[in-house]
Amino acid sequence: MNFKFLKLTALIITLISIVSCSSDNESSNSKIRTDFDIDIVSGINIRNSDLATPTQLGNPNIFTDERFIVYPNPTLGMLALKSNFDISDIYIISAQATKSYQQTDFTSILTSESYNESVIASNAEIKITDLTATNLNINLNELSHGYYKVFVKINGKLYWDNIYFQDNNLDIDTLINYWN
Repeated sequence: MNFKFLKLTALIITLISIVSCSSDNESSNSKIRTDFDIDIVSGINIRNSDLATPTQLGNPNIFTDERFIVYPNPTLGMLALKSNFDISDIYIISAQATKSYQQTDFTSILTSESYNESVIASNAEIKITDLTATNLNINLNELSHGYYKVFVKINGKLYWDNIYFQDNNLDIDTLINYWN
């Protein structure tokens, strides 16, 4: 009888260990996804043309995977998007700048699944869907000046970059000094 009791106890302890280990893995995986808000900008890459090498300001929480570029950034109202792949959808969301994530390695945590497309679409101030284009110009003049996240859908996957829509009075040094 003691042998059966010991066997049962060992089985219960083993099951508890397995269940607790699988719970740890699930919570670790959910943290890998991302807990960054959809409307946060932690930096931008400035460039004045599609051929210009970008200058990084801050620590941009972007995921372009070299699939597309936006320029000029900052922009005065007309934003160009260029890709070697067909862009099917574009969403532009108002965002807030923060310096809170300057030490975060976004390349290791952001993926095309980091954000839900329906959440992006419901928050978009500009939404252009059902496209088949590699080069686009978007007029932002209906938007307020400030930071935005530009999401594009390419081959069923989401990619994004951060932009700054400036007014005519902004000195570029003011923008650079904010991020330094």
